Amino acid sequence: MKIGILTFHRAYNCGAMLQAWALQTVLERKGHEVVFPDCNDVGEWFKLRLDGRGGKFLSLLRWIKWNLKFGGLPLIRRISFGRFLNGCLKHRDLTDKEWSELDLIVVGSDQVWNEKCAEKRNASIFLGEGFNSSAPVVGYGISVGDKALDERTKARLFNVGKTRFAKLSWRERSLKDSLGLPGPVVCDPTLLLTREDYRAVEYKSRFVKGPYMFVYAVSDRKEVIAKARKVAAAMNLKCIVADGYRDDFLRTREQNVWNLSPDRFLAYLRDAAVVLVSSFHGCVFSILYGKPFVCLSGTTTKANEAPGRQQGLLDSVGLLDRRMPVESPISAITAKLRYPCDADAELNALRKPSCEYIDEMLAVS
Repeated sequence: MKIGILTFHRAYNCGAMLQAWALQTVLERKGHEVVFPDCNDVGEWFKLRLDGRGGKFLSLLRWIKWNLKFGGLPLIRRISFGRFLNGCLKHRDLTDKEWSELDLIVVGSDQVWNEKCAEKRNASIFLGEGFNSSAPVVGYGISVGDKALDERTKARLFNVGKTRFAKLSWRERSLKDSLGLPGPVVCDPTLLLTREDYRAVEYKSRFVKGPYMFVYAVSDRKEVIAKARKVAAAMNLKCIVADGYRDDFLRTREQNVWNLSPDRFLAYLRDAAVVLVSSFHGCVFSILYGKPFVCLSGTTTKANEAPGRQQGLLDSVGLLDRRMPVESPISAITAKLRYPCDADAELNALRKPSCEYIDEMLAVS
């Protein structure tokens, strides 16, 4: 069967590309042909900057200025993420004929129904609109992240779910409950695989000599990174920071990873003595790799204590105590980092209903 996956496969984000690779891998192991249609540019900074207003020449000047401002980081990220995209993900522009030959279209996972993440102009694609194919559309792990939906958006998504999708599943129960649509809550595609599976795409070499703390900061970056440096000092560890979005706060600091790509992300996490994160996929891979880790919540994420993605994931594998407020005492955080996590049994239990849904999803075609 030929399957098209609509997700954020081109985004310069480690979690986005790894969840795309994971779902691709699961479906290919079942004997299917998989393709990611290049019909959206979510998170692809290089393309967005070059396609700006004022024509190609002015947009190129803006691109050069942007690189000079950030020390060449945009170009470095373009190369490193592009290497993973082109080497690991089956993606291409589809002709009308190729669209018509698809047997099934899978939307998800990731925050594909979050209009902000989809950057508005791409949003309709993830609602099953804007492409020429008669193949049934199904959803795997649909999410809006921790975004609260207004009534108008709820009504629109409810209508789309009822009329355009043959089957649906959700990454967070909060969205399922909010919309009142059927379908199971499934695990993120990255959790369908084991640590051994990811060896195929890990960067093989070790980057850092000696023990270190790996910090992957996406939410509440300034608060989390500042706290992480203190925790690392208390544990007498090097502090290796991967700031998801570089800013002036970190520009002059040493031991920061600016050219992180999915394969390098896995290698840094693999070789770390302990891990501090403030992201959903940071939690995912800390769990999969059995690392001593803590997920810190700061000013922004504490506002989402009840429905948050991180809480839901950690609770589902019995590790909710690994999520701590950023103002927690350093001694409390270091105490938690003394012990690796062990959630293999819980992960296996989590995978079972998700795998069952995938079989049901594939039977739609």
